[in-house]
Amino acid sequence: MILEDPDTTMDVDTVGTISGTVVDAHTGDPLHKATVTVGDLSAVTNDSGRYTIDDAPLGHNAVSVKAEDFVPVVYKNLIFCGDRTVNLSLNRATGY
Repeated sequence: MILEDPDTTMDVDTVGTISGTVVDAHTGDPLHKATVTVGDLSAVTNDSGRYTIDDAPLGHNAVSVKAEDFVPVVYKNLIFCGDRTVNLSLNRATGY
């Protein structure tokens, strides 16, 4: 029989916070109102291009980012093992 002392059990996190900035790849200017998505969770960037997604699942994830007049991008197989900063950049769509 194995007894477990509830005071010594370790909590294992299964989620973390992902945050960062989305910028124009050419100018470096922050992109506001860009949408960053991880799984079923998403966030919209503020005026400074910053976003935060709480409760993002740990492990292998895809991060997608899109903004009006920019080419959407999907970053595949990013590994999250805790809170992480993910800075992203987008290229303008042709004709803009």
